[in-house]
Amino acid sequence: MNEPIPIKEMKKKLDENFPLLLKETFGILESENLTLGGMRVVQDNKKEIKELKDKVKNVEDEIEADIKECRYHFSDENLIAMEEDLDAFKNNVFGEKLWTVRSSLRDMSNPELERYRDSFDNATPREIYVCVKEILNKSKEYVKEKFTKIDMRRVLKIEDLQLDYLDDEDLLLSGVIGLGIRSELLYRMYPKVFPIMTRRSLWGMYFFTNADEFIIDENKDGRSRTSHQWNYEYPRFCFYANHLTLLLEKKFQNYKIQMNQDLRYGYLNFMLVEYAKTKKKEIEKLYTWEYTGLN
Repeated sequence: MNEPIPIKEMKKKLDENFPLLLKETFGILESENLTLGGMRVVQDNKKEIKELKDKVKNVEDEIEADIKECRYHFSDENLIAMEEDLDAFKNNVFGEKLWTVRSSLRDMSNPELERYRDSFDNATPREIYVCVKEILNKSKEYVKEKFTKIDMRRVLKIEDLQLDYLDDEDLLLSGVIGLGIRSELLYRMYPKVFPIMTRRSLWGMYFFTNADEFIIDENKDGRSRTSHQWNYEYPRFCFYANHLTLLLEKKFQNYKIQMNQDLRYGYLNFMLVEYAKTKKKEIEKLYTWEYTGLN
């Protein structure tokens, strides 16, 4: 595992490289200009600013659509109802309504996911149900009792987020519910509070910052490759996600765009995923096993 660099250094990287992320995703230039359709236009161009606002609105609509379905299926009321049919909860709710789980179960072209499918098959419906319920119950308490008292603009260190409750062993299920899947569940229930930390967002962070802590070198049977750091410290990721979101909010204000605070991490997820898409070939090359002769 590549050791994280000091927070101060990472924040400097985020600040320095943020203009690139803006340009590649929302089309906002460092010079406070816009670039749309290959044209460079000044900030007071009403037509181009309207196009930017429309793009932001489309992103917001997509975020709301994504979270709406998840909030229904994982609501308190539905969880109570699903306790009567845990097989349906495992296969039709947990197995279908979370992107990370659904893609892992369906992608038969990737032999690396066979282990996840085996773990999923071997986990009992009650084990999955109990773990999901614990995650949601404790997170609901965190949001109500702690998050509402945190001024996100004054978060200066990771500990300020008070996310230590996530260290509880009952909030993960070995082989089935890891950090990425849990983060998706939390994000889609509370996009204001929890960022999503999955393969695409971690690759986005890596290429955006060029920081090795977001990737990991893997060696197996004389082969090697580079993967996203699936075991990255989630509270640290949250800290950096908050910093980036504050930068985006400030940039939006320059164009008189009001960030929807209830969707705050949705904007960032869009940016990281879109940026990762621009690096598709590089990711495929890094993620491909190569024979090295080393075990």
